[in-house]
Amino acid sequence: MKKNLLKALCFFCLVGGALCLSAGENRAARERPRLQIPEGMPKVRDVAESELAGYADRFVYEREDDKGVSFTIYVPKGWEQSETVYKESFENRGRNVLAEIARFYGPPIVDKRSFITISTVSPSRDVTAPHWLLNHIITNGYLLVGYRPLEEDVAEALYAGVHRDTSFIVRSKIQRDGERLVLVQYWVPDSFWEREKTLQAAAVRSFEIRDPRPYTAFAQLDSYRYLDYMLFSYPPGWKFGKAYIESPDQFGTNIVNMASSIAGAGWVSANIVSRDPTKPADLPEEMKLIDKIVADNDFKVRDMIEEVTTFDLHPFFSYGRVEAFYASPNKDPSVEYEVWVAFSQSLEFYSFFILFTPSRNEDFLSWAVNTRVLEHMVETQKPVADIYIPEGR
Repeated sequence: MKKNLLKALCFFCLVGGALCLSAGENRAARERPRLQIPEGMPKVRDVAESELAGYADRFVYEREDDKGVSFTIYVPKGWEQSETVYKESFENRGRNVLAEIARFYGPPIVDKRSFITISTVSPSRDVTAPHWLLNHIITNGYLLVGYRPLEEDVAEALYAGVHRDTSFIVRSKIQRDGERLVLVQYWVPDSFWEREKTLQAAAVRSFEIRDPRPYTAFAQLDSYRYLDYMLFSYPPGWKFGKAYIESPDQFGTNIVNMASSIAGAGWVSANIVSRDPTKPADLPEEMKLIDKIVADNDFKVRDMIEEVTTFDLHPFFSYGRVEAFYASPNKDPSVEYEVWVAFSQSLEFYSFFILFTPSRNEDFLSWAVNTRVLEHMVETQKPVADIYIPEGR
């Protein structure tokens, strides 16, 4: 969050006895393998374009019947391009299907050869390119060696995998082109990788989409209004449950992810509690609401995972904090969830957004989509009228 929001309060520490009571319970579920994402890529020598041109030819791809995909890449000299990939892939592809649009083969050495694939996919769910790439690696069972997000919708990775009984080291780069994601993968047999890794890295780095289409996340949004207090935005695939009123000063609602066909794929409990601006904040008392919401959803919260510092708030709020915890439903402790608690404080009220989502270890794609939706809800919350004066201003 913005630095002016990060006061010296550690409000979840105040209720740590309540939220983190269960650290000793459900030990078998807690000890399952955790998703490990390396920080950065293995170091490989940088190659200038002038040097690369001595080992590779610049290839320009542009299809008249597929204007949305146009790119350039340096392909090693002496490689051959497959002429059959485009027709076969595009005639049979559907949404969420990774379809090859180009493939290049290196010369065979004994019974092995390197190759490059360029593919596109149009995800049906609003997911960033880096998160889609990570999910692609996880669901295919590849061993992730290196990973680096370059921009919001550009990332590169290095991983090991098996293709037709041969072990490969794959370097990839993903980039967004409008609603599509474009993925380049350079596959090198592991026995060749040490001698080819520099060319592999240079070729993948050279990949660029020409004139990428613009893209707006959550292009279609609905808004929810808490009486005359506050409003926030959410994707139309999320639907509201019945609003509830705990007291004249406290009310809330559940927003359920209906875009997923998986039951229990995620929901957010959104709550607001008015406060007396003439009195100091009584955070320990208000934090009891978090425990009640978790209990009402029949969940048990276990270990804290992290404090999330990437959310920004409307200047109306004077303080905010987001923390993530491992959790599990009481009816099935073997299923691992995460509970994300986003708390915001203004002069007039507190707001709580509590996300219940399959964990990143259980269902990475659902986790990525749900946490992104939570971030959007938190960042779009604002007062209904502009007459409110931010605390301290």
